[in-house]
Amino acid sequence: MLAGAVGTFVVVDCRLSPSIPIWAAANTSPKPGAALPRQTIVVQRIGAIWTVEVVGTGPVGCNIAQPIPTELLLAC
Repeated sequence: MLAGAVGTFVVVDCRLSPSIPIWAAANTSPKPGAALPRQTIVVQRIGAIWTVEVVGTGPVGCNIAQPIPTELLLAC
């Protein structure tokens, strides 16, 4: 969903899991005038590449093992 919205949002509130730093999350915030909801992005680093695991407007990343969802402040 974000691929088609490039340029209409900014990434904010980036956070890295302190216990397993291959997991991270961030939120999006729409730019003024953009009709895009705020979303949460959960990414995992595999080697040197960060891979988007899930993007959504509701609870996301809840299927990831604890303590990751708690550390990343995911609404699970």
